Amino acid sequence: MTYRRSPHGLLELVGTKLTGDPNVPAGERSWAVALQDEWGESIELGATLDARVQVAEAGFVNAHDVPASIVVRSASALLLTLHEGSSAGSPLLFRRCSASQLWFIDAFARGQLVTADACRHVLSSAGLPPRRHASTLTAAAPARVWARMCRNLMHYARREGDSERARFWEGVECGLDEVVDEVEGGGEEQQRRVED
Repeated sequence: MTYRRSPHGLLELVGTKLTGDPNVPAGERSWAVALQDEWGESIELGATLDARVQVAEAGFVNAHDVPASIVVRSASALLLTLHEGSSAGSPLLFRRCSASQLWFIDAFARGQLVTADACRHVLSSAGLPPRRHASTLTAAAPARVWARMCRNLMHYARREGDSERARFWEGVECGLDEVVDEVEGGGEEQQRRVED
């Protein structure tokens, strides 16, 4: 949530989509509340605020606002209720995320942010046993991320029939995983890849 001035000069409290969905993607405005200037950035607990929620058709088509209300439940929780549409009357509870919580970027879902618990659920659903979850959910070294990006670009270039560009990306990536394996403690990662 952030405070901003609207194009009309009003002070607004704005909720931005962190994870997104098929209709409204991550990074877009989820909802906004126009605040009275005398409130500043302080709103009383229990206050009910008029809000507008951004909705859209799949693919962020025909985006528009629908009326809603937000009740300030606590310093870290807001209760939002839509007044129109298929979800009218069904309240949604928003809680402040813990800054210390571990978040992951789902590259296969347009960069959605997901929690470790959500990742574990996906891994279990894909058949990966829980004993393997910890090694899968550790932070990747920057060089390994760079190598993965280069491999993706190489495969994309090959799929597009651009062999010159594919060779370029293959050359850029060459050896990065091996360097990380050496730094991280020898061939343990290499051994895991062979076992997979």
